[in-house]
Amino acid sequence: MLQILNLEEAKVWSEKNLYEADCYLFPLSVAVKKGLLMEIDKEHFAVVETTSFGCTWVLDEIIKLTDEEMKENDLYCRYRYKAHVTEHPKGYNGAMEMNAGFNL
Repeated sequence: MLQILNLEEAKVWSEKNLYEADCYLFPLSVAVKKGLLMEIDKEHFAVVETTSFGCTWVLDEIIKLTDEEMKENDLYCRYRYKAHVTEHPKGYNGAMEMNAGFNL
């Protein structure tokens, strides 16, 4: 459900998914400001709203852990994200919130 894009992919995504993208000089910057993409670092971006198996997930936050935080909590992944479901199929009994780690 987490969709991570590199810089070039994020530029293409912004041009395809930003309404009237051709009106903007920098569609990627506009997509970040409008909350469509979340910047992880200068080279990576995450799509804020994704659909997977009929569920719409919204990304709440991404944090980068320090070496101390990783060691203190015995974690392997440098980045953590939180997301929640906003729409789901009738009868869905799966997770409604996600708090997980990932590496780039």
